Amino acid sequence: MSHTGLRRSGGALALLVAAALGLTACGDDASGADDPAATTSDPPSTTPEPADGTGDELPDEALDEPGEEPIDAVVIDITIRDGEVTPAGQQVEATVGEPIELRVDSDAPDEVHVHSSPEQEFAVAAKANQVFELTVEHPGQVEVETHETGVVIAELVVRP
Repeated sequence: MSHTGLRRSGGALALLVAAALGLTACGDDASGADDPAATTSDPPSTTPEPADGTGDELPDEALDEPGEEPIDAVVIDITIRDGEVTPAGQQVEATVGEPIELRVDSDAPDEVHVHSSPEQEFAVAAKANQVFELTVEHPGQVEVETHETGVVIAELVVRP
């Protein structure tokens, strides 16, 4: 069983215990009637927790609306750290109109340029878990590069 399954089971158990305690408090006016803490409780949190239990950003699937299928996209994971950019010069295949996600972790502000027609630019902040979505509408080779460091991150080979 995964940690996620355990956390969800624990959350359901906590909810059942809270409901049982609420019913018990309502059923006996003599015990705790003068104690406001005995009759007041905070509602359970409805915020989804990360699947990995680290407290970091949630996976994209947790943010989808119920019933929606996740969109298949070409994903390029980019790291900008201490002036170094990875990947550098990676060849990535895509098709015209296919969603492309640039997932960026950066320790410094920068800008990512996509030399498509029309050109696309994305402001990168000094933070993790940034996602930029784009599509390319014309077949050909398209460079994706950083502005500050001038590194070609990827060469998109866009097919019809």
